[in-house]
Amino acid sequence: MNQVKHIPEKDRLLLIAFLCSGFAALGYELMWTRLLALALGNESMGVSGVLMGFFGGMALGAWLVNKRISQSPSPVRLFAILESVIIVYACISPFLFKAVAKWLPVLLGPVAGNNHSIVALIITVLFSGLMLLPATACMGATLVALTEARKRIVGLQQGRGLARLYAANTLGAALGIVVTVYLFLPAVGFVVTAILLASASAISVLLALIWEKKFTIEQFTVPESDVKKTSARSGRKDYVLACLLGLAGIGVEIAAMHLMAQVLENTIYTFANILTVYLAGTFTGAWYYQRKARGNGDVNKVAGKYFLMLMLAVAWCAVMMRVADGLTDYARGNGMVMAWICEWSYAALALFPVTIFMGFTFSWVIGQFEQADLGKAYALNTVGGSLASIIFGVLGAPLLGFWYTLYLAMAVYAVVHAKWFGLSGKKWVAPLICAVFWVIGPHRPLFEPEDQWKVLFQKDGHYGTVVVSERPDSRTMDGVPERRLQVNRHFRMGGGASYAEKRMGHFSMLLAPEAKEVLFLGIGTGATLGAVVQYPVASVDAVELVPEVTEALEWFDAPSNNVRNDHRVHILAADARRYVAAQKESYDLIVADLFHPGRDGAGNLFSLEHFQTLRKHLNPDGVAIQWVPLHQFDTDNLKVLIRTFLSVFEDAHAFLALYNPETPLLGLVGFNGRHTFPDHATLDKNLSPELPGGRAIRNARDFWAAYMGNAGMLTAFAGEGPLNTDLKPYILFHAPDLVYKHGEITTASVTALMKFRTIFTREMVGDSVLYGQSAATFAAAQYFMDGQIQSILDGTYSISHASLPYFLKSYQADPDFAPAVGKLMQFGQEGSGQAEAILPYLQEKERRRLLNSRN
Repeated sequence: MNQVKHIPEKDRLLLIAFLCSGFAALGYELMWTRLLALALGNESMGVSGVLMGFFGGMALGAWLVNKRISQSPSPVRLFAILESVIIVYACISPFLFKAVAKWLPVLLGPVAGNNHSIVALIITVLFSGLMLLPATACMGATLVALTEARKRIVGLQQGRGLARLYAANTLGAALGIVVTVYLFLPAVGFVVTAILLASASAISVLLALIWEKKFTIEQFTVPESDVKKTSARSGRKDYVLACLLGLAGIGVEIAAMHLMAQVLENTIYTFANILTVYLAGTFTGAWYYQRKARGNGDVNKVAGKYFLMLMLAVAWCAVMMRVADGLTDYARGNGMVMAWICEWSYAALALFPVTIFMGFTFSWVIGQFEQADLGKAYALNTVGGSLASIIFGVLGAPLLGFWYTLYLAMAVYAVVHAKWFGLSGKKWVAPLICAVFWVIGPHRPLFEPEDQWKVLFQKDGHYGTVVVSERPDSRTMDGVPERRLQVNRHFRMGGGASYAEKRMGHFSMLLAPEAKEVLFLGIGTGATLGAVVQYPVASVDAVELVPEVTEALEWFDAPSNNVRNDHRVHILAADARRYVAAQKESYDLIVADLFHPGRDGAGNLFSLEHFQTLRKHLNPDGVAIQWVPLHQFDTDNLKVLIRTFLSVFEDAHAFLALYNPETPLLGLVGFNGRHTFPDHATLDKNLSPELPGGRAIRNARDFWAAYMGNAGMLTAFAGEGPLNTDLKPYILFHAPDLVYKHGEITTASVTALMKFRTIFTREMVGDSVLYGQSAATFAAAQYFMDGQIQSILDGTYSISHASLPYFLKSYQADPDFAPAVGKLMQFGQEGSGQAEAILPYLQEKERRRLLNSRN
């Protein structure tokens, strides 16, 4: 007769089946979370609500099916039924969620997207829980079903059977994340990915049925003497222990991800890399437990030590995040493979030890219920994970900050150790260690401003750490100290006179001079919004995703024109896309400020469906402007964006807000029914030197010099190819390539776009004299940009022998073109040779200015 020592070979098919189930399950979770964001937004309330709904459904399924599974004549067949329901739901979910995204925001209204509203959280939890319930309830019961099936064939082994299945499922989950995020979704989108993941679920069903049939025929049994029977630990405190493990485990995940986001790139791959390490460590711990239980007659005796080690591992996680963050420097500009290695390594150093102990202790605690009530214990563990999204996600970051949120999880483990175990009666040891680390552990953000910058404001929030810093020894043109807004390490705004941001605001209003009702998406330092409110608008709805950014506006009153105290401006912390979809009002002008395409979730703001929603909310003859940071787009992603925009706004034009190829800002302008541009009188009225607009855009010639082309030009540049849609989000998965390969900055896209630049027509300008003058300035801008690009190619970032002819041609085309004049003056002051080289080409006033500056 077969003995227990041969059990691993006997359950191999079952393990592979559950590995496939885990592979599909995490792929589903990632896919559904992304799709639900279309309807519920990427706000903190929305994300936390979806997480709670997902865990809540799993808990409900495990609890309700617990008794049914124990009485079922074939738990494997019940598992097959559960997985079949998941398969059907998965295949229809992309279409279902996309349809819901159209009507749900309007039904729920703007309040459901308010990042400061508890009502938003309640609505999101209820809706996401109901939407996902058919699948998540089935997912919650699959572990219980297969554990019961294995127990009947193999017998009880101190939770070893559960640990083996849990380890296989978790390993599959880790693989599912990698394959889904790195391969399936970028290549084929959500619909085909759902089918591929459903195929993995189908394989798991087939393997499980084959396993059951094989052992039903063989009637494999385990001798009574070899079975380590345990009684079900159904005491109340043991159920509480299961819940606390879920609470602290997911709490560590949430806090650690927030902290790592301070220094990592925050792309969709960043999230996947961290979660992969988390699951890989959990798998290792569960697999180690089943090996430990196999050779140790009383694993309960050592469990207390592992709970103490779990608490200490949280401290290790905090220390390693602080001391090893230098690894993240290699994740930028050194290629995709190096970036992934660095992110994985950083996450592994911090999270791998703690997740190993998580997998071990989970297997021990839940394994105590293997004989009976496994479903209830697993449900309570999942309830703990659901509560963690509120305690550690929604409440922890703003109330405690990220570090103390992590230490709160450590405190939970300390309480568990003191209450359930202790060390020879010394139950004060773990709480004491926790208290000491609470005081002496890391507390400062993982990033800090440079030495010459002084921190004025700092606050942790759901989207990262927001810092306002000031450089006391520097002043802007307005005479105020230079200030900078920073969200985590890599995302910075301001830091100067906000010249480019102000030009974006003025261009927006000059293209819609009659606009009264304005919608503004993305506030930042408020400089662009501040330029908008300098015009006679009646009302501006301004939406910002990060609540702490709106709180930091008080430090930018000068560049923002004090918009926070402007009665016409209504500021709301919400997801921009969801807010627009939920609105019933229409606008004369919609301005979408700069969105970093590589950031996780930003791709939704460049989608076909979002642009369609923008047009739907425009009044007749309204204007929508999408500002694009060209330096953060490679050429392929820029073409996808332009094709997507043109598919909605057939009457489109483009303007370049800044003549700087290092940080070029492109405005895609979509007209809704009208095809007129501001006339000479309107431009003169708004651009007089004494008016604020005249300081950012000098005159009508400067306005027209920024013109890039019409829809025909944009179509010629973009060519044929894919669009960025909700079900196939190209930009979400391909925009991060630029960050990882080139360090976020590229001139390739603006260089390629400039080759297609076409001049405006006489009819657009409406004045023959102004047309001729503007055409000269247009040519000056073209030569200037060519010279700037040549300087970058030379590696000098200044005037070189190769770029000098371009700057001279720019000056000769229009001697009043300020950027060219400034560049030549700077070049002439660098040395006598340079001055003599350009003096013959300068007009009298510039010649005198240069000679006077040198004397």
